[in-house]
Amino acid sequence: MVDRRRLLQTLSWLVLLTAFGWVVYRSVWGGDPSERQIARTLEALLNDVAVRSDETPGRRDQRVQEAVARYFTDPVTLRHADLPKTGPGRRGLLIWARLLEQFDTAVINMRHSSVSVVEPGRARVKADFELEATKGDEAVTQRRSAELGLVQRDDVWKIESLEVAPGAAEQPEARP
Repeated sequence: MVDRRRLLQTLSWLVLLTAFGWVVYRSVWGGDPSERQIARTLEALLNDVAVRSDETPGRRDQRVQEAVARYFTDPVTLRHADLPKTGPGRRGLLIWARLLEQFDTAVINMRHSSVSVVEPGRARVKADFELEATKGDEAVTQRRSAELGLVQRDDVWKIESLEVAPGAAEQPEARP
């Protein structure tokens, strides 16, 4: 039996990553060419990891595997205190992504972000993300902050590190 709280925490990093890409894309449009290219990369990644209600799990898994190969370096460094121990690198990313499949839908929205090209061919993105997921009539929302390190390889930006801050303890619902 899967611990629901742990699963939600695991899923939150993927939602955060998806949201992050979208916000970065919107916030840097019109910035320097590297920032625009990073934004386009993250937007595509976030689209590829979303859970859609009209898609089979097999098709989504194929889409996520292709996205991990396309948008992440090998090896990739992952840090997230709330997620189950899945192992390092791309394999860990795939396991985290597959945990989202318990939901009917799941998207990551980026709320606040900053993109910094720290040197030619290297960039850092910091953002606040929000996972929005549904399962039946239940809606789930989780928030996280994350930092991504990107490297440019042959005019393509790839994520070489992902660090997701631990989530805040859930507050009990207010009672009258």
